[in-house]
Amino acid sequence: MNILIADDERPARSELRHILEEVLDHPSVVEADCGEAAVEAMGQVRFDALFLDINLGDMRGTAVASAARQLQPGVPVIFATAYCEHAVRAFELGASDYVLKPFDLERIRLTINRLSDRQGQTVPVREVDKLAINIEKKIVLLPISDVGYIETHGRGCRLHTRSGVYEDAASIGSFEQRLSSKGFFRIHKSYLVNLNLIDTLFPWHGSSFALTLTGFGQEVLPIARGQLKALREYVGC
Repeated sequence: MNILIADDERPARSELRHILEEVLDHPSVVEADCGEAAVEAMGQVRFDALFLDINLGDMRGTAVASAARQLQPGVPVIFATAYCEHAVRAFELGASDYVLKPFDLERIRLTINRLSDRQGQTVPVREVDKLAINIEKKIVLLPISDVGYIETHGRGCRLHTRSGVYEDAASIGSFEQRLSSKGFFRIHKSYLVNLNLIDTLFPWHGSSFALTLTGFGQEVLPIARGQLKALREYVGC
Protein backbone atom coordinates (compact mmCIF):
# COMPACT_ATOMS: atom_id res chain seq x y z
CA MET A 1 0.00 0.00 0.00
CA ASN A 2 1.49 3.35 -1.06
CA ILE A 3 0.88 6.13 1.46
CA LEU A 4 1.86 9.79 1.51
CA ILE A 5 2.32 11.55 4.85
CA ALA A 6 2.48 15.34 4.51
CA ASP A 7 3.33 17.21 7.70
CA ASP A 8 5.80 20.02 8.36
CA GLU A 9 6.77 18.49 11.73
CA ARG A 10 9.17 15.56 11.58
CA PRO A 11 8.10 13.99 14.92
CA ALA A 12 4.49 13.87 13.74
CA ARG A 13 5.51 12.23 10.44
CA SER A 14 7.66 9.69 12.26
CA GLU A 15 4.90 8.90 14.75
CA LEU A 16 2.32 8.28 12.03
CA ARG A 17 4.76 6.26 9.90
CA HIS A 18 5.55 4.04 12.88
CA ILE A 19 1.87 3.37 13.53
CA LEU A 20 1.14 2.65 9.87
CA GLU A 21 4.02 0.17 9.81
CA GLU A 22 2.45 -1.56 12.82
CA VAL A 23 -1.01 -1.62 11.28
CA LEU A 24 -0.13 -2.61 7.71
CA ASP A 25 2.06 -5.31 6.22
CA HIS A 26 5.02 -3.61 4.53
CA PRO A 27 3.48 -0.27 3.53
CA SER A 28 5.45 2.00 1.20
CA VAL A 29 5.44 5.38 2.95
CA VAL A 30 6.58 8.64 1.39
CA GLU A 31 7.04 11.67 3.64
CA ALA A 32 6.63 15.31 2.59
CA ASP A 33 7.62 18.18 4.89
CA CYS A 34 5.64 20.85 3.03
CA GLY A 35 2.79 21.27 0.58
CA GLU A 36 5.05 21.73 -2.42
CA ALA A 37 6.85 18.46 -1.67
CA ALA A 38 3.51 16.69 -1.30
CA VAL A 39 2.26 17.92 -4.67
CA GLU A 40 5.58 16.97 -6.28
CA ALA A 41 5.34 13.45 -4.80
CA MET A 42 1.83 13.06 -6.20
CA GLY A 43 3.21 13.81 -9.63
CA GLN A 44 5.67 10.93 -9.32
CA VAL A 45 3.93 8.16 -7.32
CA ARG A 46 0.41 6.77 -7.42
CA PHE A 47 -0.81 6.67 -3.80
CA ASP A 48 -3.49 4.56 -2.16
CA ALA A 49 -4.03 7.12 0.61
CA LEU A 50 -2.90 10.62 1.60
CA PHE A 51 -2.48 11.68 5.22
CA LEU A 52 -2.36 15.50 5.22
CA ASP A 53 -1.83 17.94 8.06
CA ILE A 54 -3.95 21.10 7.85
CA ASN A 55 -0.98 23.45 8.20
CA LEU A 56 1.94 22.47 5.97
CA GLY A 57 3.98 25.63 6.39
CA ASP A 58 4.00 26.83 2.79
CA MET A 59 0.34 26.05 2.08
CA ARG A 60 -2.81 24.65 3.61
CA GLY A 61 -3.49 20.94 3.57
CA THR A 62 -6.87 21.74 2.04
CA ALA A 63 -5.05 23.21 -0.96
CA VAL A 64 -3.03 20.02 -1.32
CA ALA A 65 -6.26 18.03 -1.13
CA SER A 66 -7.69 20.14 -3.96
CA ALA A 67 -4.56 19.47 -6.01
CA ALA A 68 -4.89 15.75 -5.30
CA ARG A 69 -8.35 15.75 -6.88
CA GLN A 70 -6.70 16.83 -10.12
CA LEU A 71 -3.48 14.84 -9.93
CA GLN A 72 -4.86 11.60 -8.50
CA PRO A 73 -8.68 11.54 -8.82
CA GLY A 74 -10.33 9.28 -6.29
CA VAL A 75 -7.35 8.94 -3.95
CA PRO A 76 -8.58 8.82 -0.31
CA VAL A 77 -7.55 11.90 1.69
CA ILE A 78 -7.26 11.67 5.46
CA PHE A 79 -6.62 14.89 7.34
CA ALA A 80 -4.29 14.23 10.28
CA THR A 81 -4.11 17.27 12.51
CA ALA A 82 -4.28 18.59 16.06
CA TYR A 83 -7.23 20.84 15.27
CA CYS A 84 -10.80 19.57 15.12
CA GLU A 85 -12.31 22.87 13.92
CA HIS A 86 -11.29 22.20 10.31
CA ALA A 87 -13.30 18.99 10.04
CA VAL A 88 -16.28 20.56 8.26
CA ARG A 89 -14.09 22.06 5.54
CA ALA A 90 -12.20 18.78 5.21
CA PHE A 91 -15.34 16.79 4.52
CA GLU A 92 -16.59 19.47 2.12
CA LEU A 93 -13.48 18.63 0.11
CA GLY A 94 -14.45 14.97 0.11
CA ALA A 95 -12.04 13.79 2.80
CA SER A 96 -12.33 10.10 3.64
CA ASP A 97 -11.51 10.60 7.31
CA TYR A 98 -10.22 13.06 9.89
CA VAL A 99 -7.88 11.92 12.67
CA LEU A 100 -6.53 13.95 15.55
CA LYS A 101 -3.09 14.15 17.09
CA PRO A 102 -1.71 12.56 19.15
CA PHE A 103 -2.35 9.58 16.92
CA ASP A 104 -3.92 6.43 18.29
CA LEU A 105 -2.99 3.04 16.80
CA GLU A 106 -6.52 1.64 16.99
CA ARG A 107 -7.97 4.81 15.47
CA ILE A 108 -5.56 4.56 12.52
CA ARG A 109 -6.42 0.87 12.15
CA LEU A 110 -10.10 1.87 11.93
CA THR A 111 -9.25 4.41 9.21
CA ILE A 112 -7.43 1.77 7.15
CA ASN A 113 -10.32 -0.66 7.56
CA ARG A 114 -12.74 2.01 6.37
CA LEU A 115 -10.62 2.59 3.29
CA SER A 116 -10.68 -1.12 2.59
CA ASP A 117 -14.48 -1.22 2.84
CA ARG A 118 -14.95 1.80 0.59
CA GLN A 119 -12.58 0.54 -2.07
CA GLY A 120 -14.01 -2.98 -2.00
CA GLN A 121 -10.52 -4.35 -1.38
CA THR A 122 -8.90 -6.42 1.29
CA VAL A 123 -6.11 -4.36 2.78
CA PRO A 124 -3.68 -6.61 4.68
CA VAL A 125 -4.10 -5.13 8.15
CA ARG A 126 -1.85 -6.60 10.77
CA GLU A 127 -3.42 -7.63 14.07
CA VAL A 128 -0.90 -6.62 16.70
CA ASP A 129 -0.94 -7.56 20.35
CA LYS A 130 0.49 -4.25 21.51
CA LEU A 131 -1.02 -1.14 23.04
CA ALA A 132 0.15 2.27 21.83
CA ILE A 133 0.45 4.96 24.50
CA ASN A 134 1.75 8.51 24.34
CA ILE A 135 4.73 9.36 26.55
CA GLU A 136 6.48 12.73 26.21
CA LYS A 137 5.44 13.21 22.58
CA LYS A 138 6.56 9.67 21.69
CA ILE A 139 4.59 6.52 20.94
CA VAL A 140 5.48 3.55 23.14
CA LEU A 141 4.12 0.12 22.21
CA LEU A 142 3.42 -2.11 25.20
CA PRO A 143 2.70 -5.84 24.86
CA ILE A 144 -0.95 -6.17 25.88
CA SER A 145 -0.23 -9.41 27.72
CA ASP A 146 2.17 -7.50 30.00
CA VAL A 147 -0.45 -4.98 31.10
CA GLY A 148 -1.95 -6.06 34.42
CA TYR A 149 -4.28 -3.19 35.13
CA ILE A 150 -4.99 0.42 34.32
CA GLU A 151 -6.12 2.94 36.92
CA THR A 152 -7.31 6.51 36.72
CA HIS A 153 -4.73 9.11 37.70
CA GLY A 154 -5.61 12.79 37.57
CA ARG A 155 -7.11 13.49 34.16
CA GLY A 156 -5.41 10.47 32.61
CA CYS A 157 -4.35 6.96 33.57
CA ARG A 158 -1.53 4.89 34.99
CA LEU A 159 -0.77 1.61 33.22
CA HIS A 160 0.73 -1.05 35.49
CA THR A 161 2.79 -3.55 33.49
CA ARG A 162 5.35 -6.26 34.18
CA SER A 163 8.08 -3.83 33.09
CA GLY A 164 6.93 -0.81 35.06
CA VAL A 165 4.32 1.91 35.43
CA TYR A 166 3.48 4.28 32.58
CA GLU A 167 1.26 7.34 32.44
CA ASP A 168 -0.95 8.44 29.56
CA ALA A 169 -3.36 11.34 29.18
CA ALA A 170 -6.12 9.15 27.69
CA SER A 171 -9.19 8.40 29.80
CA ILE A 172 -9.91 4.99 31.30
CA GLY A 173 -13.03 4.87 29.14
CA SER A 174 -10.84 5.17 26.06
CA PHE A 175 -8.65 2.28 27.21
CA GLU A 176 -11.75 0.23 28.04
CA GLN A 177 -13.03 0.68 24.51
CA ARG A 178 -9.68 -0.26 22.98
CA LEU A 179 -9.08 -3.30 25.18
CA SER A 180 -12.53 -4.79 25.77
CA SER A 181 -11.95 -7.30 22.96
CA LYS A 182 -8.50 -8.17 24.36
CA GLY A 183 -9.66 -9.68 27.65
CA PHE A 184 -9.87 -6.55 29.80
CA PHE A 185 -12.78 -5.75 32.12
CA ARG A 186 -13.78 -2.61 34.04
CA ILE A 187 -14.12 -3.87 37.62
CA HIS A 188 -14.54 -0.38 39.09
CA LYS A 189 -14.90 3.17 37.82
CA SER A 190 -11.18 3.58 38.49
CA TYR A 191 -9.80 0.17 37.44
CA LEU A 192 -9.56 -1.82 34.21
CA VAL A 193 -7.96 -5.26 34.63
CA ASN A 194 -6.49 -8.01 32.47
CA LEU A 195 -8.78 -10.99 33.07
CA ASN A 196 -6.06 -13.41 32.01
CA LEU A 197 -3.94 -12.38 35.01
CA ILE A 198 -6.53 -12.65 37.78
CA ASP A 199 -5.02 -14.71 40.57
CA THR A 200 -7.44 -14.49 43.49
CA LEU A 201 -10.98 -13.21 43.98
CA PHE A 202 -12.00 -12.74 47.62
CA PRO A 203 -14.38 -10.97 50.06
CA TRP A 204 -13.11 -7.61 51.15
CA HIS A 205 -14.43 -4.91 53.50
CA GLY A 206 -17.69 -6.47 54.54
CA SER A 207 -19.91 -7.46 51.64
CA SER A 208 -17.63 -6.19 48.87
CA PHE A 209 -15.01 -8.14 46.88
CA ALA A 210 -11.51 -7.50 45.58
CA LEU A 211 -8.89 -9.30 43.52
CA THR A 212 -5.17 -9.70 43.00
CA LEU A 213 -3.26 -10.29 39.78
CA THR A 214 -0.47 -12.74 39.01
CA GLY A 215 2.85 -10.93 38.82
CA PHE A 216 1.65 -7.79 40.61
CA GLY A 217 2.44 -8.67 44.19
CA GLN A 218 -0.20 -8.13 46.82
CA GLU A 219 -1.81 -5.14 45.13
CA VAL A 220 -5.51 -5.35 46.03
CA LEU A 221 -7.96 -4.01 43.47
CA PRO A 222 -11.54 -3.32 44.61
CA ILE A 223 -14.49 -4.60 42.62
CA ALA A 224 -17.57 -2.41 42.38
CA ARG A 225 -20.66 -4.24 43.64
CA GLY A 226 -22.46 -3.65 40.36
CA GLN A 227 -19.63 -5.33 38.44
CA LEU A 228 -19.17 -8.45 40.53
CA LYS A 229 -21.83 -10.58 38.83
CA ALA A 230 -20.61 -9.74 35.33
CA LEU A 231 -17.00 -10.37 36.36
CA ARG A 232 -17.88 -13.82 37.73
CA GLU A 233 -19.63 -14.66 34.49
CA TYR A 234 -16.56 -13.61 32.51
CA VAL A 235 -14.16 -15.74 34.54
CA GLY A 236 -16.62 -18.61 35.10
CA CYS A 237 -16.82 -18.65 38.88
